[in-house]
Amino acid sequence: MNKAHEIINSGVLEDYVLGALPDYKMSEVEDYILNFPEVRDYVNTLELSLEKVAKENRVMPPPSNKERLFKSLGKNASSNTKKVATTGTYKGILLGILLSALPFLFLLNSSQKKNQELSNENMLIKEACDKKAMQFAADESLLYFLRHEATQSVPLVNNPAHLVVYHNPVAAQAMVKVQSLPNISTDETFQMWADVEGKMIDMGTFASSREFLKMNFIQNPESFNVTIEPKGGSDHPTVSRLVVSATV
Repeated sequence: MNKAHEIINSGVLEDYVLGALPDYKMSEVEDYILNFPEVRDYVNTLELSLEKVAKENRVMPPPSNKERLFKSLGKNASSNTKKVATTGTYKGILLGILLSALPFLFLLNSSQKKNQELSNENMLIKEACDKKAMQFAADESLLYFLRHEATQSVPLVNNPAHLVVYHNPVAAQAMVKVQSLPNISTDETFQMWADVEGKMIDMGTFASSREFLKMNFIQNPESFNVTIEPKGGSDHPTVSRLVVSATV
């Protein structure tokens, strides 16, 4: 918890707004307000909330109360000193309202914070569930593809390379499972080719050993081939850098 949050949670700001702190503490809180924007915003919110509650719950004393008060002081209600008595009365009423409303304001503020925390937690849970659902759907789709009767698996093995190409002409999809690959530089990539009637057709590039990579589907391939090419791939395979090859 940072310093600003410690100050807000300490309860000293509520006492400050009500003027219930000693002078040295008032100065200390004023320094907090100057140095911490979060504290300043919280104090402003408190003051506005208290002012709103005071206005909504304002009760005007009946004129008879003022007359009795002035008579007990031996003064006429029409004299100039009535302003002092009225002001004191209103201040007392306002302070009473503020003190009685303060616990409800704190409870409201606490409830708002709790609701925000719960909302954030629910959002995180929803995101996690959505991610799991998407992963489950992807796994289910992959499993269906691999088990499909038209899916043909073609191993490509030549130490240290070990790959398996899955080719399905019915679904018109092709994937490769990469188990191991030789080391290449960051300026190079692996590229797969399908041999169709003596012509090498690009099936896509990959540079990692991540399992089950989707490749370009090529109809009626006679063999699958993997070469090392410059990063980004080539238009034609570099035969001298053939890594592995297998007939279908």
